[in-house]
Amino acid sequence: MAGNSPSTYTPPEFLGRLPLKAALDSFGGFSGVEIDDGGTRFTAITDRGHLFRGNIEREDGRAVRITVSGDQNLPFPEHNDSDWNYVDSEGIAKLPNGRWAVSIERLHRVLILSPSGDIEYLPLSDIFSELPENGSLEALAADANGRLFAIPERPEIRNHSFPVYQYQTGGWQSVFDIPAQGHFLPVGADFGPDGWFYVLERDISGLIGFRSRVRRFQFENQILTQETVLHTTVGQFGNLEGISVWQDETGSIRLSMVSDDDFSNIRRGALVEYRLP
Repeated sequence: MAGNSPSTYTPPEFLGRLPLKAALDSFGGFSGVEIDDGGTRFTAITDRGHLFRGNIEREDGRAVRITVSGDQNLPFPEHNDSDWNYVDSEGIAKLPNGRWAVSIERLHRVLILSPSGDIEYLPLSDIFSELPENGSLEALAADANGRLFAIPERPEIRNHSFPVYQYQTGGWQSVFDIPAQGHFLPVGADFGPDGWFYVLERDISGLIGFRSRVRRFQFENQILTQETVLHTTVGQFGNLEGISVWQDETGSIRLSMVSDDDFSNIRRGALVEYRLP
C-alpha cells in the first residue's frame, strides 16, 4: 500500500473560517455537510436530526455569508423518546433522484430521505451488533454511482483498523479496512470529484482541544493508495465533524468542513475551507 510521509506532505491553501450563526435555537451541533452548485448551496445535518438547507455567498471564491433557506426535523419512527441523545444523527450523503442518506449513530442505522419527505430505514445488520452505542456509524458517503459507504468511529481492536461498510444487494458488507494512525478517529467522509475517498478524522487532546486530519484513499476491494492532505494544530478550529469535497470554478478541489458546537455558548460552529494544491 502506497502513502505519503510527513516530508512529502504539501499543506493545502487555507481559504477561511466563517462562523455559523442563525436566529434559530436548532441551528448548531452540525455533524455533516454537503456543498453543491459550485460552492453556493449547502445541506447540513445536526446531531438532533435537524436538516438545514441554505446559500453560501462568496467573494473571490471565499465564503463570506451563509443564509438558511429551509429546515426540517427528521422524524424517527423507531424511537418515541424525545431525548435528542437517542437521535445522534452524524453523517449525510447525497443520493441520485434528490434523495439523502443520514446515518444515526446510536441506532446503528442509515435512513433514506426522499424529496417528498418520506423516510425509509435501511435494514439492520448483524455486523453492527458489536459496535458501541457512541462509536457506531459516524461517517457516511456516496460514490458517483450512488453506492453508500459508512465508517464507525471506533476501530476494531483485533487489527487496529476501521472497517468500511458498503450497502449492496439489500444489506451491509465490510469491503475493506482503513488503518488507524495515532489517536485519530473518523468523523466524516466524502467522495471527491477526483474519485478519491476522503476521510475526516479528529483527535481530542485532553482539555486543550481538538485537532483534525484528512486522509484520502483509492481502493478496489482493498486500499491501493493513501495520502494525508490536511492536518491542523490542536485548538485551531474546534470539533470538525463534517466534510464535503467539491470542485470550484478553477478546477481545484475544495475541502469544506463544519465544526460541531454541541449547542454550546462556549464552542463556536464554523465553516472551514481549504483548497488542495
